[in-house]
Amino acid sequence: MLVASLDAITGTASHVLLQHRALWSHQGGTWGIPGGAIATGETALEGALREAGEEAGIRSEHIRVVGTVVLDHGMWSYTTQLAILDSLARPVLEAQDAESIELRWVPIDEVPRYELLSAFGEQWPIYLAALRRGLQRQ
Repeated sequence: MLVASLDAITGTASHVLLQHRALWSHQGGTWGIPGGAIATGETALEGALREAGEEAGIRSEHIRVVGTVVLDHGMWSYTTQLAILDSLARPVLEAQDAESIELRWVPIDEVPRYELLSAFGEQWPIYLAALRRGLQRQ
């Protein structure tokens, strides 16, 4: 789940929550977003909310989903939920499980400077555009 925070003055997305991936994971040591596989019987949204809680301590009542991006590979797909953190929420930013080395709020303009998980890096411009469109509809 791509979770963004808003600038209090402009109302635009200013930061996103990145996850520094555990070294033992696929492309370990890179940065991505909390999330992963859905459990049997879960929708993409239910899985994203569960994973955001398990990996980053983000509670579903503290976010508002503003969009969805589906990366379709034919035989399988990956759905990313785009969400805004409630301005009053103050999640504790520490790794909640062994899948994370660190969690960090990163200014949107700085995201491409990080060593990103390759699939996330390729999709970043699409995620950013969809996030901005989602905010405009609010």
